[in-house]
Amino acid sequence: GARPKQNGKMLEADKFIITRNQSLEICLFFGLYTQWYKIEETMRGLPGSRLKISNALFEGADYLPTTKDDWLQYDVVILSDVNMESLKDVGDVVISRFVENGGGLLVLGGPNTFGQGNFAGSDISKMLPVKTLAQFDVRWEKKGAILNPVGKHKVLEGIDFSANPAAYWIHECTAKDGSEEVLRAGNRPFLVLGRHGKGKIAVIAGTPMGKGLPGQVEFWQWPQWQKLLGNIIKWLGEEER
Repeated sequence: GARPKQNGKMLEADKFIITRNQSLEICLFFGLYTQWYKIEETMRGLPGSRLKISNALFEGADYLPTTKDDWLQYDVVILSDVNMESLKDVGDVVISRFVENGGGLLVLGGPNTFGQGNFAGSDISKMLPVKTLAQFDVRWEKKGAILNPVGKHKVLEGIDFSANPAAYWIHECTAKDGSEEVLRAGNRPFLVLGRHGKGKIAVIAGTPMGKGLPGQVEFWQWPQWQKLLGNIIKWLGEEER
């Protein structure tokens, strides 16, 4: 069903513009399958970066920035296999405002997010560069869907795809007009980039589920995965010139 109307006045009197910190400051909402994405290991490879972890429990996230001063600490927010119920309406609103005002947002797939994570009708879903199904949007790719680049983008610089990284469960989605599809898994969107207000958004529609087939490697176990993820996070955290 439709989500209840949210309080659009929230934080209106406390407007802010995200300005980049000297170090790369990340707020990670940690969902059930997050450990497979190796985000903490990736951050250790980004000199000067710092990571704040909020456990995104179904009854609510254990840390949620709500004030201007809270949000000015961060350059990028990561939602990793996060159900909207853990963010509540207040999280939906303030994360959307963070991006509108210049923050970066990375949304990672998993069995508890997007369609199955009750994203439909949320402010976050409206600004994402992809359209997903209302429910049951995760599809099985029995033979593996090999990742392949679509054109060129700086997040792909130095990435070697020769090991045949593949996704085995992937969210069924389509790229919205004005977005940039950077990677596909087979014929499905895998990495899609977009913009909202002054901010930037990246969506990874793959999920860290399934077993690699001969001649393939699970994308999250792929030796280039952390480099790709680091490139995406750095792009999201860069100030536009």
